Amino acid sequence: MPRRPSLPQFIDDELARAPLLMQEVLNGVAALSAGSGPGQALLPDVQRLVHLYRAELVSGFARRLGELLRPQAPGGRLPHGLGTLSLVEDAAVQTDVELSRSVQALAAATEFELRELRAFTSALVGDLHVARDTNPLRPELFVRSLWSAVGELPASPGLQLAFLRTATPPLARALRMAYASACTRLEDAGVTPSSYRTIVTGTQSRSWHRQNPPPPTLEGLRKQMPAAAAPTVAESAAVLPNAADAPLLLPRIFDAILQGSGLAADVQALLQRVQPVALRVARQDPTTLDAYTHPMWEFIDRIAFLAKLHEPPADAQRQQLLAQAGTLVAAMACEEQPDAASFRWALKRLATQAQQQFHDRLQAAADAIATLETLGPSFPPTAAERGVPLPLDAHMLSTVSADLLADAQATAAALPPEDADEAAAWLDGQQPAAWARIFIDGHWRVLQLLWQADDLWLFAELAGGRQTWALRRSALQRLHAEGLLRGMQPRSLVRRAAARLMRQIQEQGRRG
Repeated sequence: MPRRPSLPQFIDDELARAPLLMQEVLNGVAALSAGSGPGQALLPDVQRLVHLYRAELVSGFARRLGELLRPQAPGGRLPHGLGTLSLVEDAAVQTDVELSRSVQALAAATEFELRELRAFTSALVGDLHVARDTNPLRPELFVRSLWSAVGELPASPGLQLAFLRTATPPLARALRMAYASACTRLEDAGVTPSSYRTIVTGTQSRSWHRQNPPPPTLEGLRKQMPAAAAPTVAESAAVLPNAADAPLLLPRIFDAILQGSGLAADVQALLQRVQPVALRVARQDPTTLDAYTHPMWEFIDRIAFLAKLHEPPADAQRQQLLAQAGTLVAAMACEEQPDAASFRWALKRLATQAQQQFHDRLQAAADAIATLETLGPSFPPTAAERGVPLPLDAHMLSTVSADLLADAQATAAALPPEDADEAAAWLDGQQPAAWARIFIDGHWRVLQLLWQADDLWLFAELAGGRQTWALRRSALQRLHAEGLLRGMQPRSLVRRAAARLMRQIQEQGRRG
């Protein structure tokens, strides 16, 4: 029997098989027959690219996959730009759309095999149950490696995108086999897969909340709980408190927040420190459990939101933020009679800190903003002005003209009118300091809007130091319509907790 591997040994073994996997993908591309589907006009060019540069594609794919999988490897590629300013053109947005679609296609095609492999990799790291994603061989890494390999070839962006689209189905088939084979090898090596618990996934949770919205106010929840939870007053008091004893409801709300909101351990620890202060406020402030918008709940929501912006837990800004929030909680705990005004004061302190951080980012981006204001309508500069070598045209590989490739890209970038209208309406409502998650250069990034003109928007990236990204409005519309741009706002944790409590009431009512 083979020796039981560690997770790093498992990764090394899979990396050694990467060239063979890429060969299978290229064989699948070469075996395709021309048809009438989207992008079929470029299939001969893609196959000629594979014929001329097979060795380069295989080596480039394996090398990039190794960089992404090994911990000591550098992170993602930083795109070229003017100093700290990254210029994101509309063509680059089209690339990100295609990368996202390829990742989604691979994840859907390999869903069963991924689930099985995750059970084995969980066992490799010592987890008895599959409670986290321990599988390093995620589909997005293979897509990024594929794109990196073709990006090193002398081909136009249009032909590179055509290769990505054409190679995605063969890559999905090869990955299914690779995942299944990896599971077999681990089982033969004596690895017993971890077990899956019954877990309500995020999608199921969102679906349930859409079908079972929380009560309009917390006061409504209090009034409904005794009648819906149990047939007698005694039983209702034992299970869920009545409206006359509101402070007893607060611990159950906090429990629902801590158990069902997916909060990190450091945020949960801080909210547990908030709970005694909240109980003191609830005893002398009858409005605490009347509305979701009480300053106490808004303070909790703001802490969770700011921590979400500063992931992972080791982030220095996150630790500083939570330390300051802990100081505010300690100050409120020392008050003789904390009340709503106490939480309003704490919220103002958090807002002041956030405003100062925004001002610092704005100052750090002053040169980038000056560059955009100077260039104006001529932004972005051409590749030649940036010193970037121009790629060879596709007609150097076959007879398809560059005009045809440009037309294909323009057609792919067109948006349905209803999607364009929705995206435009969302953009119209954004102001500097707003937060968003945007898929750029093959990665999801948390960005803050710093500056905007009629057509140009400038964002700052938390994880990239002084890294800034400039996008045209048309690019942002495309990303929003494709689901690759998502606004970030604090979510009401107490609303979700109230919905869960109502579900408990309904279930207890059915059992009763």
